[in-house]
Amino acid sequence: MLAIAAAATFFMTTIMAMAGVGAAFILVPIFVALGIDIHVAMATALLLNAISTGVSTFTFIRKGLVEWRLALPIVLVAVLFSPIGVQVSQGLERQLLLWLFSAFLVFASLMMLFYAPKPSPVAQPPQPDPARVAAGGDRRFCGRTSGHRGWQHHSACAGWIRR
Repeated sequence: MLAIAAAATFFMTTIMAMAGVGAAFILVPIFVALGIDIHVAMATALLLNAISTGVSTFTFIRKGLVEWRLALPIVLVAVLFSPIGVQVSQGLERQLLLWLFSAFLVFASLMMLFYAPKPSPVAQPPQPDPARVAAGGDRRFCGRTSGHRGWQHHSACAGWIRR
């Protein structure tokens, strides 16, 4: 059993670290299937996540890939509320904890499959020089694009103009 748990841990932690997620959500069911108590499985998997996350985080910080304005509030909330989660989970029966864990896995799976994030704002195009547009000389914004019967619309040109 120990050899199977070690092999699964090595393999899943490696794969999940490459994917940028922790392996606890996969390791907990594996450990439970091997007969390990749910609370011990969760604690062990989370310890392994902490180690893997620490190594990955150090690498990402060195490469300048951490968005601190997003990360710091999440870390603060996680540090403050994790002890509460531990206390609550210790008081729950095994069956209820397994159902909650399963529901979370289904929710996370559905989010990964069906959630479409809003597109990030693209860089704004250059704004026209009002003096050149008024004089009709800013062809970057007001000319040489196909329109309807010789006319085209461009918001930077304040409406319809003749090509």
